[in-house]
Amino acid sequence: MGYAFGKNFILGNFVSIVFRAFILWYNLKRRVITKLKYKQNMRNEKLVAPVVVLTLIFIGGLMFGLPQYRVWQRTLSGQAELREAEYTRQVAVEEARAELDSSKLLREAEVERAKGAAEAMAIIKEGIDSAYLEYLAIQAQTKMADSPNHTTVYIPSGEQGIPLIREVEK
Repeated sequence: MGYAFGKNFILGNFVSIVFRAFILWYNLKRRVITKLKYKQNMRNEKLVAPVVVLTLIFIGGLMFGLPQYRVWQRTLSGQAELREAEYTRQVAVEEARAELDSSKLLREAEVERAKGAAEAMAIIKEGIDSAYLEYLAIQAQTKMADSPNHTTVYIPSGEQGIPLIREVEK
């Protein structure tokens, strides 16, 4: 009996010692984990203040910066529109100058053509007589008669079949 009692006693003590050791280990573990969590929380709490400050600075910067950015952006777009308007005006001025130069050149060409026509009329008026005009009329009739597409028929009414040409009195 004593032996069994001793065996149970030793086994009971062993279990009791193991159980106590487990309890001590668990409590120690809890304390260590609690201390680590506390240190981590302290670190996190130390980080909270700078994060809050930086967030407030960022929000304040946005509240001040966005209106300023919009003003700056509108200023730039206004300057771009002004430059575009100036460029459009310069293009219109250059087009008007080109049109003016063109009209001057056309006017000069028309004046030269009119001078040439006036000189030709003066030469015709002074230098061509009725005999030359009759000759030109006969040449035109001959040319037309030789053409395969002629449909006009001339009936001579002057002397010897020559068309009548009347001289204009001066």
